[in-house]
Amino acid sequence: MDASQLSTHTMLIVAAPITLDRSTTPPTATGGTLRVCHPWLATPTNLTPISYRHRGE
Repeated sequence: MDASQLSTHTMLIVAAPITLDRSTTPPTATGGTLRVCHPWLATPTNLTPISYRHRGE
């Protein structure tokens, strides 16, 4: 499949704002409103990194 075919099988769902209760096991998330983007194509122009994590050796 090329990228144009894959995009019809990909969706992005974002829930915000949510509240995370870490006092429960496992933690539970409540609230929020869903935003659904379908189809969604993850191209470099659509993506912006907002954080990075480094794992020390």
